Amino acid sequence: MIISEMKTTKRFLLVLVLLTISAVGRAQFTGTTNNGAFVITGYTGPGGLVTIPGTTNGLPVIIGDYAFYGRRTLTNLTIMNGVTGIGSNAFNGCANLTGVTIPGSVTNIGNYAFNFCQSLTNVVISNGVFNIAEGAFRVTSIRSIIIPGSVTNIGPNAFDGCYYMTNVTISNGVESIGSEAFFDCRMPSVFIPSSVLSVGVGAFEDNENLTNITVDVQNSNYASAGGVLFDKSLTTLVEHPGNGNGSFSYAIPCGVTRIGDSAFELCTLLNNVTIPDGVTSIGDNAFYICTHLPSIAIPGSVTNIGDSALSYCYAMTNIVVDPINSNYASAGGVLFDKTFRTLIRYPAGNTGSYSIPNSVVTIGDEAFQSANLTTVMIPDTVTSIGAWAFGYSSLADVTIPGNVRNIGSDAFLNCQYLTNVTILNGVTNIDSWAFYACYGLTTVTIPASVQTIAVFAFGGCTSLTNVYCLGNAPTLVTTPFSDSSTVFSGDPGTIYYLPGTTGWTNTLGGMPTAVWKPRAQTDDASFGITTNKFGFNITWASGQTVVVEASTNLVNWQPVQTNMLTSGPVYFSDPAWTNYPGRFYRLRSP
Repeated sequence: MIISEMKTTKRFLLVLVLLTISAVGRAQFTGTTNNGAFVITGYTGPGGLVTIPGTTNGLPVIIGDYAFYGRRTLTNLTIMNGVTGIGSNAFNGCANLTGVTIPGSVTNIGNYAFNFCQSLTNVVISNGVFNIAEGAFRVTSIRSIIIPGSVTNIGPNAFDGCYYMTNVTISNGVESIGSEAFFDCRMPSVFIPSSVLSVGVGAFEDNENLTNITVDVQNSNYASAGGVLFDKSLTTLVEHPGNGNGSFSYAIPCGVTRIGDSAFELCTLLNNVTIPDGVTSIGDNAFYICTHLPSIAIPGSVTNIGDSALSYCYAMTNIVVDPINSNYASAGGVLFDKTFRTLIRYPAGNTGSYSIPNSVVTIGDEAFQSANLTTVMIPDTVTSIGAWAFGYSSLADVTIPGNVRNIGSDAFLNCQYLTNVTILNGVTNIDSWAFYACYGLTTVTIPASVQTIAVFAFGGCTSLTNVYCLGNAPTLVTTPFSDSSTVFSGDPGTIYYLPGTTGWTNTLGGMPTAVWKPRAQTDDASFGITTNKFGFNITWASGQTVVVEASTNLVNWQPVQTNMLTSGPVYFSDPAWTNYPGRFYRLRSP
């Protein structure tokens, strides 16, 4: 009887201990009950090893959005069977988390759930998981992954930036592989099972070890040839595996009619490509950042060249179009539309200067992006400069003619060597980010015709000390995310405006303003005595009239000379200066 009572007591004590641990565990989580489940919304524990129970008070558990966001103290994670979902950004930024097994009870791994878990090397996804959402394991250190057949969708960028991943198994059952799903991984080969119905743009892009993409012969939508991914009919080249074997050339097979979007993107070691007659379309970003491709020949059959198809091809010096092509033409290695009214692409590898032909009306989007040239002459015939037209180029000097009504967004973005910009009267709009981060730009004159300037148009121009405005204060165009103070954000200078113009306040676009007054140049060779005359240069805005007055006592001022500035400074001289023991001069507008 005594022994029996002792056993009962021990059993009772053991139950108390278990209840105490359970209570402590629950105390580490905050949450709410929603639709018959307990949703964990936060974590207050010390980190280390964390176990997430499958049920709480009889309810299944969901790990809610941002529940463990940025918890760097979390090192190990056990998710018990019964947990039904992992929310968006649930473990985003848990930089010291090393491993996790996701049970089959979890149906969805949310957007960016384990994004930037940079120490995460070991991940097991159990059969039963249905969806791996966008960016779920982006920028982790996973070495190898098996995607079970229960997963039907691998979202865009799901394993983007998993730089150490050398092996991936995509099981039969997966139906969709999102765009850039395995961007910047390191596996040497990929096998696409018969179940896959959709492969997104650039799904395996920038895999520097990838040499071979193969497809199950039973797949109804895709096929492979020579390790290259095609559609089933072999008429669309979907994706070339890239650079695994070093520098390479590639002849696109006859029968191909379309080079898909991003098909050769980031094939940085591609040094030659042959496009056969019969290809009608070259997709967006098709040869984007093919940095070693020196030239390309466009056959007569091509009717469409997509956006950014040849951007950031730093070595390219020559683009040749078959003369029979009805949509495109080339001259001097430059790509135009057939009428030579639109300049589409200037080869980025060419250096020196370039004069745009007088036939050109439009400088297309990205036309000179990343180009090596230092000077470009834009004719008066040009009326439009597209977005990113000269972005990231080596341009040092440019004059924008007055017939250009709009300077497109990002048009001169990050032109770090740009020191001289002349914007002629007639330009009405300077779009967002147009001259952003032009670090060498010190002075800009805004003509009176400019009516609007958009956010960040001159932001980040860290040497911009003088902005001269010839007209009324322009309207500043904002966005829901950027206010007017960003137009000149980060710039150290002052905006100067002419007397008599309107709309000015103490600041404009985040930069202080001041009246722009005529100035006598006392720091150049013009100042002083020349051939018995005392004189100096006067600088101000072109078209302005300056009256020079003189006095012997700083009280009684008399006009001496009236000067009209036409282009550049005007020289003032006083032949009568020797008639006075001392004489003072000042400048004013009429």
